[in-house]
Amino acid sequence: MGGVVSPDRPDGERRRPAWLPWGAAVVAVPPLLAALGLVWQRPALEQDLTAHSYQALRAAGLTGATVVFDGRDARVSGVPAGTEHRVAEVLASVAGVRAVGVTAAPAAAVTVDVMLVGERFVVRGRVADPGAERAVLDAVAGSASGRPV
Repeated sequence: MGGVVSPDRPDGERRRPAWLPWGAAVVAVPPLLAALGLVWQRPALEQDLTAHSYQALRAAGLTGATVVFDGRDARVSGVPAGTEHRVAEVLASVAGVRAVGVTAAPAAAVTVDVMLVGERFVVRGRVADPGAERAVLDAVAGSASGRPV
């Protein structure tokens, strides 16, 4: 397969066979078209995965998260502390999602005022969730020396 000796060339140089450019095109063009198709479809794929992810999170009762895709890999932020594992499970179940990374939102500060009004302690303020509220009330009640809270 060294080529064909050209009778037109006195020096006996070999020229390429005529099928060589076609053979190279047959080998190179399909992968190039496939790569172009993947690049072309990527934004639509990411948009579809984002929409399906938000639907799955809402159906699971998990709201407030921000979902961003890079290809088929999800990055989730702003989820309440303690729900990271559940969010990852829900998103991993969405068809087409390859990987999920979850970052919890920083815990909200507990701002509470405790006042003694007459013989009763009054507690006012904001806490992150009902569990934190119960913990604050229990802590005040434990220190209230038997007074009502």
